[in-house]
Amino acid sequence: MTSQRFHLPSAPSDPPPNSFPVFAVLAPVVGALVMFAILQSPYVLMFAVLSPIIAIASTIDGRMARRRHRRLETGRFDGRAERLREAVDKHAEAALQESIRQRPEARALLRRDDRHPERWRWKGGSLPATLGIGPMGGRLPIDEPQELEGLQRELYESLQSEHRKRRGPVAIDVADGVGVYGEPVAAQAIARGLLAQVLEAVPPEGASVMAPETDAWNWLAEGAHPIVRAADDGSSTVIRVLTDSGDFTVATAAERESLPRECRIRLDASLAGIDTDEGRVLPFALSRHDAAAHVRLLSTAARAAGMQAAGAIPSSVDLGDLIEGEPGSRGALAARFLVGQSEIDVDIVADGPHAVVGGTTGSGKSELLIAWVCALANAYSSAELNVLLVDFKGGASFAGLEDLQHCVGLMTDLDEAGALRAIESLRSELRRRERVLAAEGVRSVEETSALPRLLVVVDEFAAMLQEHPDLHRLFVDIAARGRSLGVHLVLCTQRPADAVRDALLTNCGLRICLRVNDDADSVAVVGAPDAARIPLEARGRCIVQISGRSRTAAQAALAGPEVIGATVQRSKQGPRPRRPYLPPLPKTIEARDIKAAARDGGVVFAVADRPGQQRQDAVQWAPEDGSVLVLGGAGCGKTTLAGRFAEAKGSVFVNDVEALWDVLDDPADASVIVVDDLDLLLMQAGDEHAHDITTALARRMREGRGRGRALVLAARRTNGAIANAAGLAELQIVMRMPTRQEHMLADASGEFDSRMQPGGAWLLGERVQAVRPGRQPTPLPAARKAYDFSRCAVVAAHPETLPIDLGRAVAPGAVGDLVVGTPAQWEQAWGALDAIAAERPVVLADVTDRQLRSLWRSAVRLPICQGPGRWLVEGGRATRLQW
Repeated sequence: MTSQRFHLPSAPSDPPPNSFPVFAVLAPVVGALVMFAILQSPYVLMFAVLSPIIAIASTIDGRMARRRHRRLETGRFDGRAERLREAVDKHAEAALQESIRQRPEARALLRRDDRHPERWRWKGGSLPATLGIGPMGGRLPIDEPQELEGLQRELYESLQSEHRKRRGPVAIDVADGVGVYGEPVAAQAIARGLLAQVLEAVPPEGASVMAPETDAWNWLAEGAHPIVRAADDGSSTVIRVLTDSGDFTVATAAERESLPRECRIRLDASLAGIDTDEGRVLPFALSRHDAAAHVRLLSTAARAAGMQAAGAIPSSVDLGDLIEGEPGSRGALAARFLVGQSEIDVDIVADGPHAVVGGTTGSGKSELLIAWVCALANAYSSAELNVLLVDFKGGASFAGLEDLQHCVGLMTDLDEAGALRAIESLRSELRRRERVLAAEGVRSVEETSALPRLLVVVDEFAAMLQEHPDLHRLFVDIAARGRSLGVHLVLCTQRPADAVRDALLTNCGLRICLRVNDDADSVAVVGAPDAARIPLEARGRCIVQISGRSRTAAQAALAGPEVIGATVQRSKQGPRPRRPYLPPLPKTIEARDIKAAARDGGVVFAVADRPGQQRQDAVQWAPEDGSVLVLGGAGCGKTTLAGRFAEAKGSVFVNDVEALWDVLDDPADASVIVVDDLDLLLMQAGDEHAHDITTALARRMREGRGRGRALVLAARRTNGAIANAAGLAELQIVMRMPTRQEHMLADASGEFDSRMQPGGAWLLGERVQAVRPGRQPTPLPAARKAYDFSRCAVVAAHPETLPIDLGRAVAPGAVGDLVVGTPAQWEQAWGALDAIAAERPVVLADVTDRQLRSLWRSAVRLPICQGPGRWLVEGGRATRLQW
């Protein structure tokens, strides 16, 4: 109805004031004087008496004229005022009838037929519903003058008073959310009346009703709108009408505080009247019987209009019934695996480009993901779509899907390192796709057929981020750039409120939430707590939120073994897709498998895994690169790696403490010394010799830099001596360590992995696998010398064990070619050993360093000797003896 405004009649005007008739009064006096002057008759002076008579008569006539004017003006005002009252009353009655026509109360809806033209006319925005009869409110449709006086003021106030007394339908906007609290019977009756008006206005197509599983609301199941039954939390009863253009909430509760937060309008239920801002309203109530009759009428109307009257969403759906044909509107990646009021086509490209799936344990997340992937595999070939599956709850979620031709990998937390490696490879895949698009001269994958779309499905996304929080940045990057590059994410988690942050959720336009335990998780995914109301037994029931559209309830289809098997067989018709990542490094790499040529004098000792570049490259080393320290526990493969280094030109392999002493003591040493189990050798050497060895090692590592002389040291752990060597090594390789603590002490450049295969190691932040040597290295033997005892001095703890004829020997202090004595005998002949050592060799047998120093002032440093101590000192240098 068009707005009409009225105007108050102008107030009655006052007559002009009476003027005194000066000339009329003076004229008789002047005339009488003139005639007396001419006629000299006193009788003419009687004309002067007419002056007051005329003045009195003029005053009486003026007053009578003013009275007549006032009567005419008042009559005119009263007539206009009466016509104004009639017009205002007529306008108010028309407005009342229009309000009743536009917003009939719930019981009046029952009198409509099944083809009523005013039904289901709501298109979006507010939705007024009649609460009851009360003050109509609003402003008086009269333009109020700036100043009101007299009769005008009385008329305006009278009309205003009459306007306030008018009663009619009082409407509230259900879009603001309505909560009715108080006595349950009254609250439910009022809520039924409001809900009936919402269902009368909102068409069933594109809408659904979420109601609790209580008898009080079973009548909704008979209607045209699809219904989703949710668990009743006990404190309040919430009914939601979900549409593409807006949602409506009608709730009841015993207490005001128990109403949900979205209820901005809260009414104290009483059939005797509800106090509102406009005044007291007598509410319209609707019985359960009339409410059921109304929704049955709506169901009849829906069928008459050819609409889909879905009723309750099915409790189970077989995916085989949905994939017999392609999706109704084939999009870039459209799939049909959800059923709501009707079958739902979900296109992750148009609706996404990424998706978040939430749901607690047992809600049907894995079944939904399997159905989604199967639906896509049936609609698109492996040339159009590739799928990477990541399961961080053991790998059972995607059982059977790894055989799909579309599947480029199934990564699980059972092989956590492999799963992370594949995920990291996605960075390189993004760069590769950018290069392909640049070569094609296009900006998006939609403009070329050179790239299939890649769908990355992650089950238990939260578990993956909990172990590896840095991966969140990778997924944010994929989410930001994935649309144009054809990479799409489906992230599934039990606790989306904690796992999926805003930076990632912003790019996830497609959101599906199955049953969750907390309202916060449901709100985090679909913006409302609806998913927290899904019953425990409703496995696969979900709330779907697509960007730009309202929430809708749906049932996820179930892909049985037959459907999965048929889908796998059908997928084999497509080409084998390219994997976005290389296979893991092999457990063993033989020297013959290496194609790369080593540098002159060097060796290819490992293969580096570079998933970020989708490459696996040979790692080379040559002596000029400097010394190397290899750390690793027992069985990690460090001896094998040391053997590979021993294949460098001019190298020697040492695994014996005597040989280690010899190779460090000999000036004519090798260009590359490879020492295995250095920490164990130092323990065998003893403190004094260990210090000498570490000093010699450090000196060689410093002096060999840039001169083609290097050390390769392998040890089990970083004790004090090894830590000093680590600071001088140009290259440090850390293999599998026994514990995380030792891994950290080794200053490894990668994560600790107790299951790292033998030969695996971390080198400069990269995962490498050692190359096995082409042949077993030959350890350098300890130097031992044979001697004939022809002319020498012998210091022996047990002379009888010597391989000589003691009969020709003389005691210390005597003169002879062969002087033999025990340490005690040489001590008695003090100074004899120093004198005789200056002219002939000295043989030492089973003599300790302490005994030797007490006997021989110029004693040399003895080489380490494992077993019986037998040395020959000649020319100021000691060597081991062998007999």
